[in-house]
Amino acid sequence: MLRRLFVQAFRNLSTGVLNFESSRGAYIVGDNNQGKTSVLESIYYLANFKSFLRKTTRETVITHRAKSSVIGGEFQNDSHLYQRYIKLEPRKQWVFQNQDLLTTHAEAHTQLGVDYISADTIRLLYDSPSFRRHQLDVCVQKLDPGMRLVYRHYDRVIQQKLESARYGREWPDVYHQKWQELGTQITNKRQTVLAQLDSRLQPLVGRFIQLSGSKTRIQYRPTVPDLYTQSSPTDAYRVGPHMDDWGIYSNDQLVSQYYSRGINRILALLMVSLCIQYTKPDGQTHMVLLDDPFIELDSANKSAIMRYLWDEFYCIYTTTEHADSKAQLPDLDQLYIQDGCIHRHL
Repeated sequence: MLRRLFVQAFRNLSTGVLNFESSRGAYIVGDNNQGKTSVLESIYYLANFKSFLRKTTRETVITHRAKSSVIGGEFQNDSHLYQRYIKLEPRKQWVFQNQDLLTTHAEAHTQLGVDYISADTIRLLYDSPSFRRHQLDVCVQKLDPGMRLVYRHYDRVIQQKLESARYGREWPDVYHQKWQELGTQITNKRQTVLAQLDSRLQPLVGRFIQLSGSKTRIQYRPTVPDLYTQSSPTDAYRVGPHMDDWGIYSNDQLVSQYYSRGINRILALLMVSLCIQYTKPDGQTHMVLLDDPFIELDSANKSAIMRYLWDEFYCIYTTTEHADSKAQLPDLDQLYIQDGCIHRHL
């Protein structure tokens, strides 16, 4: 769990130290543009040494006109207490842990893990197949790092396919056989991971009124059932793992097409949290940052998903809704943010 957070010249946050007391997490209430997401970003940076926001550079997180920024924290892993701080400059950053300069980050990642979940999580079910493939492949490669090499080799084979199609050349049999072999490996691994996630999803859907009693399942959607049955025409690049998809079905209907955004949001949150739970290393202190992800949920479903997340993870939750605070989350640190300054009492 996180014990202490220190920031200096980071985004719009005021310089200061924030102490965390609850063993379950915290929630931070504040209006828009007050710094809630910046607090989460600083915690994410402390664990992952980068931002969760796309195209964010060190220059953008350092407060305007400041030369550098510092993020510090104290966290507990098993019975050990670690102190870590990061100094950011536009062209370089340094990571110190227990006063020692870290030259590699591999061990640091095994000690502290942080994931970020926002309202955009619903994209998992509404976005393109390529987005869903990417999210699934991240999960696959976390569970089996050796699959990274398989994906790289497969991508090279696909590039060869595209070049053959572009110039009207015959695709060599050796490449076609490699496509079948590597593609089958990827497909089998994806299906194995989805089957594991599906088995974990089944006991959870009954917590939600609209899904209780329904038959909900995760299904892989391959473009072809068996790559070894495919011949080698020039347009064969249109099928394979790089074109496959997956989805969640309830009573044999694809939820993204037949169910409300609220139900899709619940299932997306469950899927993302299950992936986090399934892939986190043993013995790692793990936190989940929740950036107001519960919009569009009614009070009953919101309470159910919040209870599940706090039962499974140490969570830090930011919201604009004061009603979320004491009623549903009485045993968390209660914080309020205004103009980049955090107060302990609402």
